[in-house]
Amino acid sequence: MRLYKNLLVGDQIGYKKYQILWRLRHNKFQVGIYVILMAPDPQNLMEVIPASLLHQSYYQKQDLFVLGIAGSKREAYELVRQLIEEVYKRTGGVALREYIQ
Repeated sequence: MRLYKNLLVGDQIGYKKYQILWRLRHNKFQVGIYVILMAPDPQNLMEVIPASLLHQSYYQKQDLFVLGIAGSKREAYELVRQLIEEVYKRTGGVALREYIQ
């Protein structure tokens, strides 16, 4: 699991950011946390999934690139919107993969 250098963190996470990241890295079960991932399929930009899904074998086998963490699904989608808006302002497009790399 790799983390985006400018990791997006929702307001609901607040001071628990490092605890949540530790739990993600050590494969601990978390309820109520949503993770924003770079989609493995190049046709898609991102995936928003509950952190509890990271225990499934599919995600265990993947090299995940975490773009952000949020305390609710709504907050996760708001962070996605903010990231897309930032990419669009800086590049004039939505080439997220090129912007992050």
